[in-house]
Amino acid sequence: MNDKKQNLFFLAVSLILALFLFFYASFSNFQTTSAAKVTNSETFTNTIYNVPINLNNYDNSEYFVSGFTSDATVQLTSSNRVTLQKESQEATRSFVVTADFSGLESGTHEIPLKLENLPTGVNATVLPATITAKIGKRVSKVFSVKPEFAEGQVDDGVKVSSVTVKDSEVEVVTDEDTMSKIDHVAALLPADVTVKDNYTVIVALQAVDVNGNYLPAVIEPGETSLIIKVKKSDK
Repeated sequence: MNDKKQNLFFLAVSLILALFLFFYASFSNFQTTSAAKVTNSETFTNTIYNVPINLNNYDNSEYFVSGFTSDATVQLTSSNRVTLQKESQEATRSFVVTADFSGLESGTHEIPLKLENLPTGVNATVLPATITAKIGKRVSKVFSVKPEFAEGQVDDGVKVSSVTVKDSEVEVVTDEDTMSKIDHVAALLPADVTVKDNYTVIVALQAVDVNGNYLPAVIEPGETSLIIKVKKSDK
């Protein structure tokens, strides 16, 4: 092989080798890029329960809202695990669940729930999607507190000599319609308690109708001391 043909041969081999290295490098880069895309597209999901619902744009000095679910369940999805974890914790989250009462008058309404202040890259779904709320004119009234307990809650060996409450009167705030149904405010002895001796317990107060049904209201104070004094039975 003369020098000219030998030079052409080496040139051809060099060109083929260069093309091979080029395509190999391009293919390797494509694989790396594709792998990165797959990694970046991985998503994480977290479900958060009992997220408070904020009631926006209603005058709570004029209206009373009742009958609604006070919290919601939120499902968060993100490819950023750190952000997802931050939003999952109550102390560090930035998003809020809201119900907008703008323009709503007295009556019962179905109100959509919205998610506000979600960080970029975080998607969310809220359940329920809506709440049903009753809006009424805000009124207040003072009621006497009635202590209540079932006969079966007193041990056979004792008799109740007196039942009193620390707060004999309380202020009740609710809407006009509900207020008209309130019969009294009850200080109810917990159902799991059996009185065997003098007994004092702090109990929650409830607005009650004539049939014993609890009604939605804000009571101030919301709880009181129920004081039961007994004496030995003559049996």
